[in-house]
Amino acid sequence: GPHALRLDTKYYTVDVAATVHTLPDDDAAGDEAFGERPEAVVAVFDPTRDGSFAKVTGWCEAREYSWSPEIRMLVCRYPTKGAMDAEFASSADAADDWAVENGYEAVAVIASGGDDDEALELRGDEQGMRRVRAAIEAHAWPGLAMKPGGDPTATSIGEDEAAEEHETVDERETAEELDGSPEDEPGASGDDLERMLREMARVRAMGATASDSERRAMAADAAMRMMSMFGIDSDDDGEDDEATAGAA
Repeated sequence: GPHALRLDTKYYTVDVAATVHTLPDDDAAGDEAFGERPEAVVAVFDPTRDGSFAKVTGWCEAREYSWSPEIRMLVCRYPTKGAMDAEFASSADAADDWAVENGYEAVAVIASGGDDDEALELRGDEQGMRRVRAAIEAHAWPGLAMKPGGDPTATSIGEDEAAEEHETVDERETAEELDGSPEDEPGASGDDLERMLREMARVRAMGATASDSERRAMAADAAMRMMSMFGIDSDDDGEDDEATAGAA
């Protein structure tokens, strides 16, 4: 279920509920139970992996008639700048076309981070995690509390990350939902979320040459670290392979 995530920007603070859904390899639609309509959806796929784009977009399309989030982002998560240079021509057009047809914004992110991601621009448009943060933080979240002197029309990026990027292991993809319903559980900070993204990428790279059983063990271990980061007790999720977390 959802767990606590606090957005603390220059202009306001708000507690939102964020849930991470990892998509099993054999089920693009997923079978999670859904609650209220999310305010935002951030769908993440790896353009360097066959089937990743179809799995994530299929998951979103299956829910088109049950939700209408105001923020819709399709994140093309390239492992490195070199991978983006090699794959961009073949992946960007498909992502852009699908995003336009379905009311999403396609954003390229470089998972290795650093200056490559921070300064990323494509066709004159801002990309990377800074664009994801800006879109999330520009939203008028229900229950937000303006800071003294805050400008309600401003969209500047604050210190904390406003979106979680969870790259999966063991051939899984991810989508995130955020809504304005706070939870009592402590949440992960934005910095923790970005570290989680990079850790998942590292584990996936290690699993590239591992056996199926070893990859599953790596996936379970990574999921446990992710749940710990969100303050979730490991007893709350009985499936070793499933990595579902959220914040509110």
